[in-house]
Parts: sequence; structure tokens; C-alpha cells
Amino acid sequence: MCISVVFALGLDRSPLIPVTVYWLISEAIAVSVNSVVDYYFLANDDCVLNGPAFSYSFYITAPALFGMAVALLVSSIYSKIGYSYTVRATAQLGVLLRIVGAVVGEIGPAIYINSDNRKIMFLIGVGGFGSAGAMLITLALTTHTAQILDRGKATAQFAILVSCANLGTSAAKVLGQTLIELFGVHARQGVACNFEYYVPMLALTRVVLPFGGIVLAYFLVPNIYKLK
Repeated sequence: MCISVVFALGLDRSPLIPVTVYWLISEAIAVSVNSVVDYYFLANDDCVLNGPAFSYSFYITAPALFGMAVALLVSSIYSKIGYSYTVRATAQLGVLLRIVGAVVGEIGPAIYINSDNRKIMFLIGVGGFGSAGAMLITLALTTHTAQILDRGKATAQFAILVSCANLGTSAAKVLGQTLIELFGVHARQGVACNFEYYVPMLALTRVVLPFGGIVLAYFLVPNIYKLK
């Protein structure tokens, strides 16, 4: 259906198509394994021995508030100096920051189990680097998209872009659940917890696969500057 709409609107040769494809794929390879990640950070020692055991209020509220402040700061800085960097470079930097955020905020606390700084690592990684990266990707792609939309079909074109991004997000959830099963990581009610391959799973889903977004940007995201 998406393909037929693209041709019906005459977008098959539009410069919007590569960016749309990039957004779809980059969202899909940002595999979602949040269900087990959430449990890992919140579970007590009965399930995750020497785990972070964060309180629910801290786990939900702290990175969200810090992330909002970081995103606002990044947005303000980008509005001032974003013209000096290409759309591709900005998107790639965003992906890299998200990877760094996952390494610091999610993989780090799972490796350094005896560290007293796991809350700080989580806050800086997820709320700091992760939020900054996500904001940069959004700013780069949306501002570029706004510049190349056909003014007569802008609403329909942007709807297609958002739909493809949502499709990628849905695919990420399905792929994430599949990988959770393949790695044997689980924390379901009535079943013994198993986080033996939790770190390797995170390395694949938070580092290796998302790194593909940096490579794909060379082929699908234009190396042009944002217009003033």
C-alpha cells in the first residue's frame, strides 16, 4: 500500500524517497529490547543478582527530565550552528551518540556490577548521550525534509514519512522480541530469570545493528547543508 501511494503521488523520483527509506531502516535496526532492559534495571536480587535495582520513580523520571533538558540544549545549539554541518554528518553524529549512550548507560551498568556509580552512568548515558543523539537525528532529517517537500503535496508526503518511521519502529519491536527469545533472556512471571546472555544481546541490538545507520547514511542521506 505504501508503495502504491508513493507512485500515486508521483514521488517515485522525489528526493524525499532516500530519506524516507533511511528513516524506516534506521528505526527498524534500532531493535527494541526494552522489556528485558526495564526488568534488568528494576528487578531485585532474586532475579538479577547484584543488579542495579533502581527504584521505579528514578528509572522513569530522572532520565526523562534530564533528557528533556539535554534535548532542549541540543536543539538550541543546532539552531545556531546547524548550518555549518551537513544533514548526513548530523544524522551520523546522532546515531553515534545514541550508541555511546547505550554503552555508557545500559551496557556499562551490566558489566561493572560492583560500581557505586551505576545511577550516574545510566543517567548520563540514556538521558544525556541517548537524548542528544535522538534529537540530532530528528532535527537533521525533519529540517531537511521540510526543505524538499512539494508544497502542493506536503501534508501527504510528510504523512508517508511518519508512517514509514512508525513501520520501522514496529519492525524493531518484532525483531527485538525475536532476538530476546534467541538469546534466551527472559524475566517472565512463573519462569526463572535468565540474563546470562544479556550483555551480548545489548551489544548486538544497541551497538552493532544501530551502527548500520551510520553506513546507510552515506547512501541515503544527502551530503548537503541545511538552508538558512
